[in-house]
Amino acid sequence: MTSHWTGQVAVLADPHLHDVAAGRAYGLVHEDCFRSLADTASSTRVFNEGGAALVRALDILVEHGVRLVMIAGDLTDDGQPANWNAAASLLHKYTQKYGMRFFLTPGNHDQWYGDGKALKKGMVTRDGVIFAVAGDPSEPSAVHAPAMRQVGQAEMLDYARSFGFCRHDDDLYWETPFGVSDALADRIGTVTDSDGDPVLGPDLSYLVEPVEGLWILSVDANVYLPGTDGWVDCGQQGWNAVLHHKAWLLDWMRDVAARAKAQGKQLLTMSHFPAIDVLNDVPGGLAQRVMPTHLTADATTATGVGLHFSGHWHINRTGARHFGKDWLVNVAIPSTASFPAAFKLVNLEQTSARVETVQLGQVPGFDAGFAHYLAEQPDATLPRCESYADFLRDHLGELTGRRYLARDWPTEFGAYLEQETLADILTQIGVNADSATTKIPARLAIDDYYFLERGGQLAEIPAERLSVYRALDSAEPLKGGDSQRRLIMGLARYSQALPDDKFTVDLTNGSVT
Repeated sequence: MTSHWTGQVAVLADPHLHDVAAGRAYGLVHEDCFRSLADTASSTRVFNEGGAALVRALDILVEHGVRLVMIAGDLTDDGQPANWNAAASLLHKYTQKYGMRFFLTPGNHDQWYGDGKALKKGMVTRDGVIFAVAGDPSEPSAVHAPAMRQVGQAEMLDYARSFGFCRHDDDLYWETPFGVSDALADRIGTVTDSDGDPVLGPDLSYLVEPVEGLWILSVDANVYLPGTDGWVDCGQQGWNAVLHHKAWLLDWMRDVAARAKAQGKQLLTMSHFPAIDVLNDVPGGLAQRVMPTHLTADATTATGVGLHFSGHWHINRTGARHFGKDWLVNVAIPSTASFPAAFKLVNLEQTSARVETVQLGQVPGFDAGFAHYLAEQPDATLPRCESYADFLRDHLGELTGRRYLARDWPTEFGAYLEQETLADILTQIGVNADSATTKIPARLAIDDYYFLERGGQLAEIPAERLSVYRALDSAEPLKGGDSQRRLIMGLARYSQALPDDKFTVDLTNGSVT
């Protein structure tokens, strides 16, 4: 029997590092560069806390003796040069001090097509005054800063060349879909635009063998298409866009997987977007954005890559799919900059991968922006949290009412939830409701829905309520309104999903236990 590489690899995603000391890079009087609480409270990620969280994650890896680290995209807040400089400097520090090697895949926030684009971000002074910093000088009522921009692909490559994107002296093997050159000019692929016409553009995918017997495959799943007003990012389509516009990437993946099997290599694959559904076919919300269709999921599964890690949605979930003789397990990595703030340790054995989810716990310095927050909003509760975990938990709770209810559900559904219990909803969709469901307000159930969707087994739902959700029928109800049926189906399926905290993937058949 072929002997495979065994060892430990960490996988992080979506650190979204924002350098809170980059003020002078934007022409500000002080080095302070804190994003506003208003922006933070309405965002799916936190901003000023992300740098401290990434440092904590790296320190935990040092404690575990991990030397190989994959990051599944969105290392930086929004690809600003100052944030790339800070992030690259931090990773270089851990490389030099601890011998760690980092392998990145490009996220949709890390770069833009071509030469990049101007950005506009809200900041807050020490006195609580909110102001805007913009890269476009024509933006009204904003501080003009040329550095407030998202870098282009070539510039991103300059910052990140040491992190897998280019050949390293220690690599035993390295390639791209186009050959063995790491020059950007030699990494140009054909993208089929919306009219079916070919468009040439860079692709930053690569395959690397950092240690003998381990292959890391990083797939650039970003798709940029020409639009009427510049380039359009197809990030909302994820792998669906790859299948339609860069299908040759799947041919390369299939070839890599076949060679890995023939040569006895352990293969770990990552891209920024989930390659199959990880939401248990719960409709609406996230499922309408980025989640692959069944056709796309069949195509990614048929590549034979097996174990795939994704980021983007900041969720802690596991998905599995079989298609013919092939299987794919997608491990969705939570962000370190949103609830539940965790990453994965992957212990590769001969024929299995043991995956452990590690939460950050205490994060020194996470509250560096709290004084600014309180100056901006003296009555705010978020900047009074005593731990990073509490901060993110409260942040997600506020986000549910502030953003998700309005975005993902009909306007009248929020008011409806305030009046009903879970038992009421079950009765309305034709399901018998037991006494336990009468004790759960519908508004609390929608909070639990999002905590389960985002956190999986780390959702911190009290055992009594969780047992109620697990007892629900996961089949789609036949009666009731779409929103009621979706809520019940989501609570059932999210609570009954594949394990996502500690689990084992059988690398011979794709089973998850």
